[in-house]
Amino acid sequence: VVDLATTEATQLGDSSVDTVHLLVGMLREGSGVAGSVLASHNIDAEAVLKSCKSLSTDSDVTLSEVESRCLFEAKWLKHNYVGTEHLILAVCSFSDCRAAKVLADIGTPSVEVCRDVLQLLGHQDSLDQWLADQPGTS
Repeated sequence: VVDLATTEATQLGDSSVDTVHLLVGMLREGSGVAGSVLASHNIDAEAVLKSCKSLSTDSDVTLSEVESRCLFEAKWLKHNYVGTEHLILAVCSFSDCRAAKVLADIGTPSVEVCRDVLQLLGHQDSLDQWLADQPGTS
């Protein structure tokens, strides 16, 4: 996903990878949990890219912050690996990041994506606890 996001950023002429590029990378990868959940909401890379054009001057969280949150998500779910499910939860947990804004703009609030990811992982009753446990949100 990171390689796909980096390629996307390069093709768009962007000097760095942000959460929208990661979102597009998850969509282009397609076979992981994140890609499956996003596809179930009829979200595609082209819609994300079209929507993000209006956010061109918005700042975003750093990739270091996303990586840290991704590790937090894996630990919270008691997983000993990091996959696209952790990455999408991490990205969507930053309610003010560019990717979350794009998701809301195209009609799928990030909390819905998180709910569906948790449900797919067998944690369907954990959304409220997951929301409460997110760093920096209490």
